[in-house]
Amino acid sequence: MLVKMKLITGMDSLIQIHSFTPLFQGKRRSVDQRMKALGIEDCDYQRYQEMFLRPRDNHHYILKTEDSWVEIKHPCNKNHVLRHLTGEQTIGLFPATQLDYLMIDIDRHSNERGAVIKSRIKKVTEVIEGDPLTYMSSLTGGIRLCYFLEKSVPREVLHQGFKDYFQQKSVIVTPGLIEVLASKKGDRLPFGEGSYLVDPFDLELIYHLTLKETIAEAYKAFQYQKIEIPFEILRVGDGIRTRDHQGHNLVL
Repeated sequence: MLVKMKLITGMDSLIQIHSFTPLFQGKRRSVDQRMKALGIEDCDYQRYQEMFLRPRDNHHYILKTEDSWVEIKHPCNKNHVLRHLTGEQTIGLFPATQLDYLMIDIDRHSNERGAVIKSRIKKVTEVIEGDPLTYMSSLTGGIRLCYFLEKSVPREVLHQGFKDYFQQKSVIVTPGLIEVLASKKGDRLPFGEGSYLVDPFDLELIYHLTLKETIAEAYKAFQYQKIEIPFEILRVGDGIRTRDHQGHNLVL
């Protein structure tokens, strides 16, 4: 087995690591063994954690089974995340009370052409100023647009505020088409099986990168592509109201 671990280490791409999932399934591995197999170091994991784990609630998580998602009511630890990244399992975390990212889910249905999903993405990117981190979330082909924010925002305000903002801009937000993922339900973590960076212009998979390189590219977006939310948050008495930067009130 040590030989197999050596063969997996240093793979040319993350997609190749995922193809070796059967070698990991049902085996007891240490954190160090999984890190070595994935070709990442502590600094890479810390970057991943800073982007995708820190602003989420990891006191419980969801685990994908054959038929559905199951809520696991105990903390998600480092080994759980590494098992997700090797493709042994698929997990998701719940959004925290305060969020410093906005996740937009663009669904793709099996009978749809690429032009259809591109049109959905264009509707979103035309009304949000700034560049998102774009990646395929799973083998179903859905696309995630992750906008990192300049400052954290209460989750419920972010969720409803963006739904209202999109509505004002005539962008239809509805499950199965375009969805703002800031509600209380869990969301799968990036770069597990079937999840890869995507070129935001032609939507081609960037499948040749290793996990280390994938994390490095995502971290550049985290550092340099942060955006301001396109509406103001106003406290009125005990409540909260929002309005866009042209002074138009949004319903909240």
